[in-house]
Amino acid sequence: TTTPYAYGSLPGYVLDQFSLDHEDGHLRVATTIRNWWRVPLDDSSTVLAQETPPMTENYVSVLKLNGTRWDVVGQTPSLGKEGETIHAIRYFRKVAYVVTFRQTDPFYVIDLSDPTVEKIPVLGELSITGFSQYLHPLNEDETILLALGQDADDTGRT
Repeated sequence: TTTPYAYGSLPGYVLDQFSLDHEDGHLRVATTIRNWWRVPLDDSSTVLAQETPPMTENYVSVLKLNGTRWDVVGQTPSLGKEGETIHAIRYFRKVAYVVTFRQTDPFYVIDLSDPTVEKIPVLGELSITGFSQYLHPLNEDETILLALGQDADDTGRT
């Protein structure tokens, strides 16, 4: 049998394996919280539906092991505009790059140099049409990234 080493939880879901990272004893996790709701269409059934985009929140959280529990020690403010979800993330030693998307591609630079700060600062933001799905470093000091994704028009159509 497998015995867990430690436990922890965060609300929401992770996008992929790039959403998790471990650095200097801290676990770094990018999550999206999406609030879906059920709308009755008639008397006989209910289906998952939405007239407007669901409320979303996107965070980068830093957790530290405390005995057998992972505790949150820091977290960014919610990233992205209403309805946007995380489409790409890449961690480096002291920063993280996060892409959210609905109609434009906000690209965030997150300061992770002090993993114990409660409110993790956002160093910068860039908005362009389309979205990036993969971020890859091109130099050793991790300041030049290759971003691969799709172009989109002003309404978010790809």
